Amino acid sequence: MRRNLYLLFLLNSVIIFFLFLPSIKSPPRSDYWAAFYYFSKIKSIAEPGALKFLSQYHLFGHGRFQPLSHIILFYLFSIFKNHITFYNFFNISVYLLLIFCIYRLSLEFSKNYFLIFSLITAFSVLLTHFDIVCWSYHCYVIIGFIFLILGLFSFIKYLKTYNLFALFIFVLFSLGGILCYEPFSLWPLFFLFLIGIYKPSNKASIFLSLCVIYFIYGLFFKFLFLDSLNTYSYSLTKMFYFGSLIKSANCTISNIFLINIISNISPFLIFPLKTFKNVDLGGVFVDKFTPYYLSKPPLFIGTWIIFICLLILLFRKRDIKNFYFILFFVLAMLSSVFVLALTRIQTNDMLYVLSQPRYQLIPNFIICLLIIIFFEDFFSKSYRLIKILSIAFIFCIFSLNFFYL
Repeated sequence: MRRNLYLLFLLNSVIIFFLFLPSIKSPPRSDYWAAFYYFSKIKSIAEPGALKFLSQYHLFGHGRFQPLSHIILFYLFSIFKNHITFYNFFNISVYLLLIFCIYRLSLEFSKNYFLIFSLITAFSVLLTHFDIVCWSYHCYVIIGFIFLILGLFSFIKYLKTYNLFALFIFVLFSLGGILCYEPFSLWPLFFLFLIGIYKPSNKASIFLSLCVIYFIYGLFFKFLFLDSLNTYSYSLTKMFYFGSLIKSANCTISNIFLINIISNISPFLIFPLKTFKNVDLGGVFVDKFTPYYLSKPPLFIGTWIIFICLLILLFRKRDIKNFYFILFFVLAMLSSVFVLALTRIQTNDMLYVLSQPRYQLIPNFIICLLIIIFFEDFFSKSYRLIKILSIAFIFCIFSLNFFYL
């Protein structure tokens, strides 16, 4: 089983390297130059105040709570200096590690290697991923994502074996993930749904571990984030205005339906109309339709209906494992986009969240896993023709995205 997994991953890695190798010598973009300026003033992280400065640093004065992000970037700067190729090579390597984690996680739901390889290969070359792979500044997002997947593995291991060391690793990786990138902040809470699958006898240790995670997270929030807000024009109370919550909810549904579903199937809809928009998803779809959808109540309620119907079907089939996993993944996906929109609402308009390709990595990943679960659970051997047609459809999506990349 492991040998097959490694072979598929190796083949997928060759495709990714072939695709992104031309960008290996590309210079750093945008945000990285501002970060380099500040990093060059710090001789060592052991300098008085250096660690706190890096933890509190808000690029361009935007209020962000991701204290590990610039620490990671500073260490890379200390190692690579002005060797641009190394930054890009490191980022592609981290992306490959994420893909490997997704392969490993997919085996929890399917043993159909052809299905797994088809979907994850299509996922790995989606047009919306070019930004996060080629823009090495955002490597901390991928690293935080890997931390949380490793935390999920550790949590599942604890539920199966009651190994306290696995629970400790879960706390460590989960804390690392949510401190890298604030849209992950609610994920450890959703791990509780997995208790319904394995039904551990000792639930107290799980709740205690979550208390530890969020107690430490709260300390970071209080002494790093809140103490630094007085130097920036950022208000926590404005985040929770009713209008802000509604806009963020609308943005969440619009993002999943418009960008993660329709635009991944038809990349030309998000292809930039003008050359100066070649960094963002400034295509026909986003430019024309987004402001309308964000100014009205959610029009994509159909997306919710699909998720709910899928959960009902799984529950009626008594497929408890997939039921709770889908519930976990759906809530993780919705919360990540919602928190992202909510925390960007004061510094950017809602169109910003939909037009930045790097924000699509997490929802794309979860939709990929949901499709794997759906195929494995609902398509038996009697539906072989549907499987073949579906795989052909996935190959078309792969080809279109590969062409635009």
